[in-house]
Amino acid sequence: MLQQLDDTAYLTPDFINSLEVVSFSGKIHNIDSDNKLKNLEIGCSDILGFDTETRPSFKKNISNKISIIQLSDENNAYIFYLKRLSNKDKIIQIFNNENITKVGSGIKDDLRKIRESFGSSVEPKSFVDIQQMVKSFNLKKFNLRFLTALFLNKRIIKSSQTSNWERYPLTEKQQIYAATDAWICLKIYKEIEKVFPD
Repeated sequence: MLQQLDDTAYLTPDFINSLEVVSFSGKIHNIDSDNKLKNLEIGCSDILGFDTETRPSFKKNISNKISIIQLSDENNAYIFYLKRLSNKDKIIQIFNNENITKVGSGIKDDLRKIRESFGSSVEPKSFVDIQQMVKSFNLKKFNLRFLTALFLNKRIIKSSQTSNWERYPLTEKQQIYAATDAWICLKIYKEIEKVFPD
């Protein structure tokens, strides 16, 4: 792996496209009601993959609020449909819990939108950005597709990225995409920790 980090020129678009596709294959939990959120038990994991999706805006300088939030451990992914939840306290508790590490990729904008959506009640703690973790590696790219190829030698599908995330219910394809984006951040994080445990 260390040798790979020294020279990533081999990771061309054609090479990445030749890699085996990887996607989340565990259980997806659609949290689309206050009752489901109230009874939610994420388990004892102290590290979760994290991501958000927002309905794309095709108008200049116009952005939409977060549509869904995804959290994932190794075997379970949780998709929170924000517009269908009136009481989001449990999500806020997770975000504010410094004992649970939330791992994402390029999360600066995600955190900004979370603050806009949740207001002063959310004080995000223990969020880790894998793009920031690898900044010192002098990589030419930092996107999730590239990091998946580099650290896992796999390929993720990004074709659903600009789909309608306000749709309810999400299609199976959207659910797998959303779950994968959170889960893959967790997998990459663990690989980085193996290479650079400090």
